[in-house]
Amino acid sequence: MSWPAFIGHALAFYMRQIVFPFLDISPLHPFKLDKLSYLELWAGVVVLGIAVAVGVLGALRKRASWAIWLAVVWVCLSPVLHIIPLTIGGSIGHERFLALPLALFCIGLAACCAEYLQTEGTAARRYRRYAGALGVVWCLVAVVNVQVTLPLWREDLYLWKWAYERNPQDEHAKIMYLNVAVRAQQFDAYRKVATIPPVSNNEKLLYAYYLLRTHQPGEALGWLENRLRTPETEPDKSPMGAFPPRFQ
Repeated sequence: MSWPAFIGHALAFYMRQIVFPFLDISPLHPFKLDKLSYLELWAGVVVLGIAVAVGVLGALRKRASWAIWLAVVWVCLSPVLHIIPLTIGGSIGHERFLALPLALFCIGLAACCAEYLQTEGTAARRYRRYAGALGVVWCLVAVVNVQVTLPLWREDLYLWKWAYERNPQDEHAKIMYLNVAVRAQQFDAYRKVATIPPVSNNEKLLYAYYLLRTHQPGEALGWLENRLRTPETEPDKSPMGAFPPRFQ
């Protein structure tokens, strides 16, 4: 049950990013499958079931152009739907994977709208007004969203600081923030967040980098040698992780 639920949640994430991406614009999208309740697992299964049902019904309607385009979007998304488990920094997905699916979705939406605009009748005209009003609201929210988030994406330091503050327990967010802080010579920010002396292998490398940037090459070399002597024992950061018995 965990496998189809994971696919369903990934599909829901990408559909949400296509239709209404304004609520989750972080560079990371942490997802812990082993933390989901049974209700959340079933929700993922239901989403996958609905997607399959829509695809089958669309295939049965030979003139349903929207269904054809939606099926193409599904195909383009299939490599990143965790049908084969992926490790992408502990995230369920990333927006960059939507480049082609989003373009195809927009083409399909335009074709659907063009076909619908030719429909006559009072009900059709009323629905067109509702759709137009919804489109205007969506565009206004998009403009506000861009104005708020654009400053965060201008510099790596601000972006990863924001990502870390949103997900302080996420190891990947912490490592990325520490990395850009040292690169930007924001050493106070690094010392505030880093574990000193470091314990994990990733933080040992960053600590050596920090020592090198603060003109302590001897200590930096010592920590690099320490890192080389330490076996790789860090846990798997993939969202699949190790399934507890109840998910198998």
